[in-house]
Amino acid sequence: MRYSRIVRIIMRFFLLILASTMSIVSFLGGYSALAILSDDDNIDLDYDYDGDFFDVNDTSLRFKIDFKFKNAGYFDLEDLEVEFKVIVRYYHKDYYVPGESFRRDILVYEAEEDFGDVESGLTLRDNIKIERKVVMGNVTDILLNVDTNPPGDEPIAEFIAKDIIITGKYSLNLIEFRVEIDSYSIKAFDKEDWY
Repeated sequence: MRYSRIVRIIMRFFLLILASTMSIVSFLGGYSALAILSDDDNIDLDYDYDGDFFDVNDTSLRFKIDFKFKNAGYFDLEDLEVEFKVIVRYYHKDYYVPGESFRRDILVYEAEEDFGDVESGLTLRDNIKIERKVVMGNVTDILLNVDTNPPGDEPIAEFIAKDIIITGKYSLNLIEFRVEIDSYSIKAFDKEDWY
């Protein structure tokens, strides 16, 4: 056998092993990502709310958004980030047209949280706490101008977590994913709950 033929056989064998391992890693990564994102029990959001947002003197106001992210796949989940906004949606009285009102969305909180890496087979349980001192928005304006008889079956006021974006990298950073949730109602104030 010639020397060049031996080199070609070794190179083909090396390329076969390289292509095979990359195919296996890609398949396992895709399968794992599908397994994580297709099961509703792997991602869970829950919230808790204490205090009175509409009382300016209430310093005990606290939102707590708990979440669970289970890495049921073969590889570590890296650079897990969650970004979101919290808005107050209410109907503002229209003083130019009596009896009419228009919907307003007021941004009260905006954040991006980095939760690092989640090892394969483990579950990340964490929470995001929002306290009065970081809440934006003019509460007095809302209280003075809110329409307590909104159109339809709409609540008088509602807290909504909006534009929730969960991002991360998976399968040795070969797969980057992004999950977007348009809106998630935290608390709605109906006529029974209002002042």
